Amino acid sequence: MHKTLTGGAIAITLAAASLFIAAPASAASAVELPSGDELWGISCDGEEMLGLTISTTDAVGTVVGTGSSTIDSDCGGPGAVDPTTGTAYFISWGQETELAIFDPATGDSTAVGTFFDGDVDVDADSMAIGIDGAAYLIDDNRLYSLKLSDATVTFIANIPDVERGFFGFAADPTTGIIYAVSVDGAVYTVSAAGVFTPAGTITLPDSETDIWALQIDSNGTWWIENDGVNADIWSLTPAGFAGGATLSGVVTVGGEELYLESLLILPTADVVPTEVVNPAPAPVLANTGGDTTQGLIAGGAALLLLAAGAALALIGKRRTA
Repeated sequence: MHKTLTGGAIAITLAAASLFIAAPASAASAVELPSGDELWGISCDGEEMLGLTISTTDAVGTVVGTGSSTIDSDCGGPGAVDPTTGTAYFISWGQETELAIFDPATGDSTAVGTFFDGDVDVDADSMAIGIDGAAYLIDDNRLYSLKLSDATVTFIANIPDVERGFFGFAADPTTGIIYAVSVDGAVYTVSAAGVFTPAGTITLPDSETDIWALQIDSNGTWWIENDGVNADIWSLTPAGFAGGATLSGVVTVGGEELYLESLLILPTADVVPTEVVNPAPAPVLANTGGDTTQGLIAGGAALLLLAAGAALALIGKRRTA
């Protein structure tokens, strides 16, 4: 199970958030990823860190490689891809909470190091990488910048102390805006000062809202892993999410359900990386993926959202059933 999330309440005034109710999932057809994008997952269901591609039409997974790893871990946590290098990272939960690199060509994972703030090790709920390559980490009610080369972190600000934490955390490649989503579906954008601004609430049709991972594809469509029915995959349409939430299905491999809490959107194997051009006018942060540690998350006006298990007894940072 996830660690129990704690932390003192932070005195914070929140603007009223709009509540959006999704249309029934049955009313929407399966959403396809844009050409060149591929949805991946990393397992949280055994000793090997299995990497798998996931079909967005039915959530059927195809395992790549054997899950070889230099990490003493049994669960892959939220991840992000550095758009300036193409490198895929994720949080590894086990005896240690570590930053790890995932290789989609082999399915292997490699440890970078434990999260460390210069004083003590830091636990981790989620990570995001901006369109400029600047990386960030959330742990409970704290926001950090993250140095990708060695997993050291620098405190930025206290953030809303939501009851079950922020495990959804991702940059929209079409706008540069970074979003944080609580397990219960509260959506926020983050200003350059680290202030979380409410942007809506995800409510999934005919399912418990229990969100543990978020990725945003190159069209701006949101993809979430939800624990309403084990590990179920949902998409939320762009342009205000007026189309509602669409269920792809429960993740399976070989006809058997496979539990995961880690999603990545990676380029398909036949896509040749090109130079990243940052969209305007979204503000961009200093690149904390290098030695600089003073970047703050890009802010901006939020897109309003419409709508849009089986717990495993695992060690480290996993959800409380």
